[in-house]
Amino acid sequence: MREINWKHSLHESLIIPIKMKKRIPSGKDIREMARKLLGEKEREHENDSSHLSRPDSSTRRLMSKAPELQWGRLEKARADSVLIFIFEDSIDDGDEISNLCESLGLEILSIRKVARPRNIDPGKYFKQGNLESFKQQVLSQEPSVLVFDCPFRPTQVRELENYFKKPVLDREGVILSIFKQNAQTHMAKLQVELAELKYLQPRLTGIWEGLSRQRGGAGGMKGRGGGEKQLELDRRNIKSRIQKLNKKLELVEKSHQEQSRKRRSCLSCALVGYTNAGKSTLMKQLSHFSAKSEDKLFSTLDTTVKTMRLEWPDRVLVSDTVGFVRDLPHDLVASFRSTLDEAVKSDVLFHVMDASSPFWREQLESVDDVLKELKAPIERRFFVLNKVDLVKDSPGLLLQMKLQLKNRPHIGIVEVSASEGQGVDVLKKDVLQFFHGYKKTYA
Repeated sequence: MREINWKHSLHESLIIPIKMKKRIPSGKDIREMARKLLGEKEREHENDSSHLSRPDSSTRRLMSKAPELQWGRLEKARADSVLIFIFEDSIDDGDEISNLCESLGLEILSIRKVARPRNIDPGKYFKQGNLESFKQQVLSQEPSVLVFDCPFRPTQVRELENYFKKPVLDREGVILSIFKQNAQTHMAKLQVELAELKYLQPRLTGIWEGLSRQRGGAGGMKGRGGGEKQLELDRRNIKSRIQKLNKKLELVEKSHQEQSRKRRSCLSCALVGYTNAGKSTLMKQLSHFSAKSEDKLFSTLDTTVKTMRLEWPDRVLVSDTVGFVRDLPHDLVASFRSTLDEAVKSDVLFHVMDASSPFWREQLESVDDVLKELKAPIERRFFVLNKVDLVKDSPGLLLQMKLQLKNRPHIGIVEVSASEGQGVDVLKKDVLQFFHGYKKTYA
């Protein structure tokens, strides 16, 4: 496999597509300056592929599916394998972060449990002794990317990348990468790019510190300052791009709000819940619409609104929203707020839960935290215990779930198996009974 060149910057992937002013150097100028900075000999060696063997067909197929990561100081590093580090007191033994990495198409080489540091190092998060142990594992397995199931500060990501000479992603970076990979519509792509730039902005590094722009002024070179460094240009251009994206999203959201306003006279239900809980499959059963449903995290990013099949004189709408996850990045919640408005403005929430998951309590807390942040009507929700066919031999588990859910705001609790259609008619009947005594209010 071709060796990854770690000395690229974010210029070609991020800064060049942005419309530049005349005083900012072109991509060709930047590359020419880079050649001088890195040295002609090193550049010739990197361009010379004669010493590299041609990948076989299976390797080329894997490379074509591998995601391109742009975090930290790296430019579009082609990744195909990952080494995951989790803490020893992890609640799920790394199951969720493993599924997140698999959703990116990464081959998991191994999962390493590490002790949670008592005193977090402000530079590299971990102490030097731990880092040396990690580096031995990196050298022995040679992954293309390292993933840590914990939040890092921007400076810590940069320091770790410099230490390991590998791209480093924290949990937030992995989730953002998945959202970027699965975004299909124009609105979803704008929302993901906005969250990505907010995440990336403080993580820019000074790899181009040697390249500075002399600013204008009278009196020749002596009268000019030290110049504007390329890192400062990067940050300024990202800030400008964020402002443009906010304006574009405002226009798209206005159109979205007009469509929502036309549907406001109809009763509406919204599917919410943890990612991969079976919301899209339940959407099929409720509306007979062939929604996209995969056994994959965040397969649905865009809100889908369809007519629900109910014996009701007026139309009843049902919407499928983006799934939630533990430690969902705040920037993503903010960027997708307009999309999640379908849940906030709905008359009834269907809180879909995976009854077969041993971590349903933690998933419930994560979803409730986001719903409370959005100020969604959790007092008007049905708890929909999905995938009951997988726990039919353990009725005690369902009983325990129901007992604990009774202490939370809800209308009712319904057991369903969306894949088999079991319990869907009961859910429809309970919704009809609620609507008979419900008076819709208009904001």
